[in-house]
Amino acid sequence: MDERLRPGVHFRPRAATGVPDPGTGNTPTRPTESGGCRFGIERTGSYLGGFVRPAQHLRASSWPATPPSVDSEGNPTDRRPHTRGDHGKARRDGGRSPVSIEGVKSPVVVVPVADRASAKHAPRRASNQRERLSPQVAKRVRDMIMTGVVGGNKRLRTEHLAEQLGVSATPVREALMSLTGEGMVDFEPGRGFSVVPLTRQDVLDVYDMQAYLSGELAARATGHLTEDDFATLAELQATLVAAVDADDSAVIEQMDFQIHQLINRAAAAPKLAWMLSLTLRYVPFTAHADVPGWALAARDDHVSLLRALRSRNPATARDFMQAHIRHAGDLLVEFLADQGVLHEGASL
Repeated sequence: MDERLRPGVHFRPRAATGVPDPGTGNTPTRPTESGGCRFGIERTGSYLGGFVRPAQHLRASSWPATPPSVDSEGNPTDRRPHTRGDHGKARRDGGRSPVSIEGVKSPVVVVPVADRASAKHAPRRASNQRERLSPQVAKRVRDMIMTGVVGGNKRLRTEHLAEQLGVSATPVREALMSLTGEGMVDFEPGRGFSVVPLTRQDVLDVYDMQAYLSGELAARATGHLTEDDFATLAELQATLVAAVDADDSAVIEQMDFQIHQLINRAAAAPKLAWMLSLTLRYVPFTAHADVPGWALAARDDHVSLLRALRSRNPATARDFMQAHIRHAGDLLVEFLADQGVLHEGASL
């Protein structure tokens, strides 16, 4: 161990009075067992920011940049931070000052007092951002599975998915664990994650649940829809019909979504709407434009559905809504089967 850094060893300044020369900034060069400049550290040709106080009293943001005044015993009397010289410039430019000890150059990071509060909460903010990112990653992977981009039994490597999705490995791992709880991904210790094969019945089960909830919401909406609501529904449907004629899949999806959203909100049943949103996780909206017959089903089924809502007959509205949702599910199942996405038998 360097003799100069041994605990209890102090340095005596070169000046006979025991006070560092403020003009030259000469540093102590030889150790002594008592007196002198406490905790001084030699630096080539310059002074290391005045005096380094003991660790329990050290505040990096208050290191003086030039030699402070000292008393007759060599103790500093001015602990106010200075901003002169190279060290002061480093503090103003970002709080980093290069220090050389025994030929090793390392940065001294100075954290401004104003930044300590934000630094204190930085881990919490990072955690919140990661929590918001994980559901987005889970949705992307879920859509990849539902549309057959990632086939059944295929291994899911965290690093590869992270690179593909442009995120770090942590939210990908959290998303895969979430999908494991949903039964879409399987996890085996030592082997990692793999896709659970998707079957025809899996997709039909999702749409059956969606049909039940959507039908109940439509039945309840019959008692709450206003004349303004019916006028808005008619306008949305007219735009959807025009989009079908123009083969504009983006507008078709947008109008279809807004029609169902208006009906669901009019039902005034937030718990049912929340449960419906859970089933919609497994509906690959990005694949609707490729599903043969889906645009025509949205156009034609809505005519009967809107007529049932206008009649304010809950049972009729429920039946037409359920038939509409199951129709869309059947179309998607046939499309996925033709693409070779679905597997025979029960899912694992």
